[in-house]
Amino acid sequence: INDIIALVKLGQEPERILWLLDYVTPQKLFRYIGEQGCDEHRDVRSLVQMYADYIRSARALHYDLSRKENLLPRDLVEAHDTVTKIHASQKDGILNENIVNVALQMDIFSFSDKHLLIRPVKDHAELVNEGIKLHHCVGSYAERISRGETTIFVIRRKSAQDEPFCTLELDPKTLQIVQCRGMRNCKPPREVDNFLEKWTRNKLRKANRVKIAV
Repeated sequence: INDIIALVKLGQEPERILWLLDYVTPQKLFRYIGEQGCDEHRDVRSLVQMYADYIRSARALHYDLSRKENLLPRDLVEAHDTVTKIHASQKDGILNENIVNVALQMDIFSFSDKHLLIRPVKDHAELVNEGIKLHHCVGSYAERISRGETTIFVIRRKSAQDEPFCTLELDPKTLQIVQCRGMRNCKPPREVDNFLEKWTRNKLRKANRVKIAV
């Protein structure tokens, strides 16, 4: 009860950071936050939340939190920013690795005719670039691709294979086309519809369902 009261005094919702008590007592937390100093930009509440974010990232990075310098870093803001960048970089690396892995598995559905080609998006950078160039939201699909929930294919003119043209979402479980969009989420031109009919006939209907391993 006293621990919960102490957290309330720090301006926190107890259930949100009660897990911190596995690492530090409220008394130590009081003292540590006081040592960090509050100003017009950082009040007690924001510093406690920053500390909670720091511990989450440090834990994910397998920091030895039994060591005082890791548990209670001298400069919280600097330590927080450092582990946040490292953790984000690590997550991005794993995300990209998973997208590349999905692309390798889905490459069996790559297809082309005289004028167009379709293939899986090859990595996270290409996915983001696709959304930027075509002004739609496909860049936000990275997590779902990484988890094997969906797949994204890019459609290119063979005469301009590095230039985004249309983007297609395919359900890997059913091999059904979920959607296909061009610039600014517009419907694809008729030539793309005709191409996709050939793609479906030659690739999708001849294949079994795909279970993506991630």
